[in-house]
Amino acid sequence: MKKVVVAVDGSPHADRALDLAIEMAAKFQVPLVAVHVVVPPYVPPEPYATGSAGLELAIREYGEHVAKQAAEKASAATISAAWRVETGSPAEMLVETAQAEGADLIVVGSRGQGALRRVLLGSVSDRVVRISTIPVLVVH
Repeated sequence: MKKVVVAVDGSPHADRALDLAIEMAAKFQVPLVAVHVVVPPYVPPEPYATGSAGLELAIREYGEHVAKQAAEKASAATISAAWRVETGSPAEMLVETAQAEGADLIVVGSRGQGALRRVLLGSVSDRVVRISTIPVLVVH
């Protein structure tokens, strides 16, 4: 194993995934990359879109804060760590980032929602498992 990529968003589920990713990176003595994906907010057309630039900036700053904190937590465990913030569809961007980073494992948290909610709302972890060519570890 050369590198672990972990999805972070500040939720308890992602925090559990981060803890396991740190544990695995430490065990195999490989770097960890914490990735937060910003989903661009829906912005209505003018003239209703006033202030939308501020909203997008705030969302990105939150993502940077979450990803940086995750990398600092890994660094405190004496693991080489980096963080990235990407923009787009979470599952697709996570897989693309892991491929670009040369990762051997993607770790994602799961809320454990029921089958019906997953079908109606979608699940990032399910989508990552379906589209990734890299092994994916889903932490419930």
